[in-house]
Amino acid sequence: MGAARFVVVVGAIIGCKKAAEPVPVIAGSGSGSGSGSAVAVTVAVAVAVPSAVKPFPKVTGEDDGFLFADVVGGTVPFELDDKTKTTLPEGTIVTRVDGGEHDHTEDWTHVKAGDKTGYVTIANVIHADDIHPSPKQPDYALVLSSAGCGDYCHAAIWLAHGMGEHTRIVDAAVAPTFAWNADGKTLAVSTDDGAVLVDLATGKTLTKFDHRYAPAYSPDNTLYLRDPDNGVYKVDAAGKVVRVMKGKKEKHADDEYPPPPEPVTFDAAGKFVP
Repeated sequence: MGAARFVVVVGAIIGCKKAAEPVPVIAGSGSGSGSGSAVAVTVAVAVAVPSAVKPFPKVTGEDDGFLFADVVGGTVPFELDDKTKTTLPEGTIVTRVDGGEHDHTEDWTHVKAGDKTGYVTIANVIHADDIHPSPKQPDYALVLSSAGCGDYCHAAIWLAHGMGEHTRIVDAAVAPTFAWNADGKTLAVSTDDGAVLVDLATGKTLTKFDHRYAPAYSPDNTLYLRDPDNGVYKVDAAGKVVRVMKGKKEKHADDEYPPPPEPVTFDAAGKFVP
């Protein structure tokens, strides 16, 4: 996704005079102990210039949120209470309110935007507690926006670099869990089909672990996963998924949706706790 820009600062040192920037480097030539003449040396220093990151709009109230469009900088459909169909630009702050005719599905939510009220798709409304910044690269964030609730609540999964860049990874997943890699470059997140490993810089999926869920990184940065029966697996250095504990299938009523597995935890010694 976003990346720092780099510029090269070039300085020259002539004679014995010290340039202010960059740090002087003098090369000597000639023979004899400590003798020699100063020569010009060009020094190139790479200086990181962070790319400007457009921050998320500030929302504080429990019912307040802002809009993410499916396309960065785009618009979100907005159906007014009088059935007029229009759009709202990305970043618009909205407030969830009661009212309306309630003839929409659970994929929509009733909001107020300025002096107008109507419906927007719920997955495009981002609340403050939906945003989970990376511990190592806080400009990046995992965003889990509500996508409706049935037996369990679902969330749309986004990867964002401020408001300037975002990618919806999954339209809806049941109670997704996630874990940040210690290197600060990748993120493991659980979806309904299995956990995926995502590159922060590009938003691309690097690896998918079919039918393995609930990612968690151990203190030594080993990725652990679970299967639907709560069996435990770890991903070794070669990327192979190895079972370390067999699970036990739980009984549920035929009409009951089984709960998604929970991530393992770790004790003080760094060993996983079933």
